[in-house]
Amino acid sequence: MIKDNQPLAGFPTGFGSAAVVRPRIAKTSSDFVTDFLSLGFNCLGKSRLPEFGFSCSTEPAAGHPVPNPWHTGHSAGGSSSGAAAAVAAGVLPIAHGNDGGGSIRIPAACCGLVGLKPTRGRHRLNDESKRMPVNLISEGVLTRSVRDTAAFWEHMEKRYRNPKLPEIGRVEGPGRRLRIGLVTESVAGTGTRNDVAASIRECGALLGSFGHEVYEIALPVERRFADDFRLYWSLLAFFISRVGTDSIAEIWDPDRLEPLTQGLATNFRRNLRRMPGVLWRLHRSKQRYAKLFDECDLLLTPALSTPASQLGFLDAGQPFEETIENLSAYANFTPLANASGGPALSIPFGMSGEGLPIASHFFGRHGDERTLLEVAYELEGAHPFARIQDPNTDRSDRSGVASPRRSEITFRHRSKA
Repeated sequence: MIKDNQPLAGFPTGFGSAAVVRPRIAKTSSDFVTDFLSLGFNCLGKSRLPEFGFSCSTEPAAGHPVPNPWHTGHSAGGSSSGAAAAVAAGVLPIAHGNDGGGSIRIPAACCGLVGLKPTRGRHRLNDESKRMPVNLISEGVLTRSVRDTAAFWEHMEKRYRNPKLPEIGRVEGPGRRLRIGLVTESVAGTGTRNDVAASIRECGALLGSFGHEVYEIALPVERRFADDFRLYWSLLAFFISRVGTDSIAEIWDPDRLEPLTQGLATNFRRNLRRMPGVLWRLHRSKQRYAKLFDECDLLLTPALSTPASQLGFLDAGQPFEETIENLSAYANFTPLANASGGPALSIPFGMSGEGLPIASHFFGRHGDERTLLEVAYELEGAHPFARIQDPNTDRSDRSGVASPRRSEITFRHRSKA
């Protein structure tokens, strides 16, 4: 399945928006989708997302939400909601997603999946990403195992290899011992639920027992980063609301835009004078992020401040002020990797009292997806991931770190032509 904000030849692209009354039919697929399908996948269709991916839950003002397969009263996350729900439910072993603020890692966290946001430049970029003042968006996949995510990126490198980045290569198990910084408080200083913070510390303790050096650190990020990131999202919403009829749809009705999109666009107009400083600081975040790894090799944080939110918490029909406040309290860990361009990975680690997954979330150096996958392999081997289909069988039927099973996916390369 291809997320419905990427062009797939012969398919409409609806962007999750009722404002797209008549979507355009794509004549060609994006470069990433072309490379994805060249590995031998057969596409079953498009997966759902919130309007333009601005929220981290698909709960449209008109229509059905995307529920979480673990607990259908809760959200599947977002914005790659449909992809995560399908993979977690066992419909598919893998599905496409993309990540502009956590949109692969957040649904992975909600649905108990593996979600890797690669380093900026790891794959071929579409035209829209190239035109962004700060390119936040990375393409990727959601899977149920570390081995499948690792296998996917190993084979994608055979389609496109960025010479400016270290090769990921084949990753099949743990690597060297690491210095791992641990953080439980978000960039915005919002609270983290006790069971989530406890799960992150438990993950850190397990890593320490493997011989890694784990210690708590403070993020070298200014508190206003969250406000800067929101204003940049507001710029994108303003742009979409003004040019939709030309670049997005054959028939476009901006009056159908949801309150979140409209509110973000209004926020941009009210704060236009701040944009030069915001863009400068977001560009500078790459250097500040890189500096963080002078004192550690990986950074361990929650993916979200709570497990998957209840449906209704991020309902797109509610007033903008309520939605943006809820988003700010819920999802403040992931955007740092998007602004800085660094790689980040969400993997399942614990379960909440409601029976919902709790994720461990790792940031790595630019270009160092390999180390992220290596430590994820180690955690999966020692702490196998629960699955909806048959958690007990799945926990016992694991190959472990020493001899990982072959990928669930068979890659069959097609010619680039």
